[in-house]
Amino acid sequence: MAAHAQGLDPALGFLHALVPGRSALALDVLEVARPGVDAIVVGLLCSSRLTASDFRLEGGGCLMQKPARIALMEAFAEARSHWPGQSGSLNERLRQATRDVARCIDSNRPEGEGDANPID
Repeated sequence: MAAHAQGLDPALGFLHALVPGRSALALDVLEVARPGVDAIVVGLLCSSRLTASDFRLEGGGCLMQKPARIALMEAFAEARSHWPGQSGSLNERLRQATRDVARCIDSNRPEGEGDANPID
């Protein structure tokens, strides 16, 4: 929604491959959240809310047990309003990243133009 608010096509990204039906630009913008997600996971591991027994190897992959998934989603929900390493919420950071992409594409776009605030 943030990409649309900036007049961008969310399917046309820069970092992720263009795949029909996938929003490559949305995935690109989400990359700014990756350090915060890493901080949440490390925090869960350091506080022992996640342990090795919360994971299992299956079918060539590593899967999280249901209680661990719940703990991760609860921690994520708690962090959304004060995103780790940022001065604001996750939504504010994603909106700003989308505005930054739009300004890079259209260097004549004034600050704040097209900001319809779609993700709250």
